[in-house]
Amino acid sequence: MNTDASARVRDGIIIVRAPHRLVAGNRQAMKEHLRSLLADEWGTVVLNCSGTVAIDSSAIGALCSVCMRAKETGQNFVLAELNDDFRTLLSETKLDTLFRVADEVPPGEMDTWTCLEAYVEAPEGDIKSAG
Repeated sequence: MNTDASARVRDGIIIVRAPHRLVAGNRQAMKEHLRSLLADEWGTVVLNCSGTVAIDSSAIGALCSVCMRAKETGQNFVLAELNDDFRTLLSETKLDTLFRVADEVPPGEMDTWTCLEAYVEAPEGDIKSAG
């Protein structure tokens, strides 16, 4: 896992910026990346979804898998800054009882906790791993 200057951690918390679209095409890379962070035992992994505008069922399944791994290892996995559609999806599927959800990444903390840019949008609109 690359933890150079592109990822800063504070008090065992790492924030990962979610891709614009969480879909079948990028779910495996996202899942593997988040699981690697859990394997490194950060304590809390926050997925900042503020820029995410689309999510499909395969990505939800990957997020469920990551969440279960976090619980198994005694760590926290938090979804932050979800849009209304994402919140409604979690509520209607009762997955809001599985995930920890934060309204926002702690205010003022983004100056000191920078996001690990795990995914970049490729020219053709697909998401690929940047690391």
